[in-house]
Amino acid sequence: MVDDSDPKRNERVQEWARAMQKAGKLRVLPVLHHKQTGRNGADLPPTGTQNGQKVNLNEVFKAAVSVQGHGTE
Repeated sequence: MVDDSDPKRNERVQEWARAMQKAGKLRVLPVLHHKQTGRNGADLPPTGTQNGQKVNLNEVFKAAVSVQGHGTE
């Protein structure tokens, strides 16, 4: 899961997801993108995009065992 604030960071997240998928030890859902919240600890927006499709974040979270966010460096 990544916000839309930094294209370079977004690419690193995509690379990480591809590496995890290639390792084959985990089922990796497509990266979920969401709008910036404006601050750490803020509520996430209700929707985002995954594979170019608008999705409900809560529904995506229900399908996941672990959700990994990518914070700022």
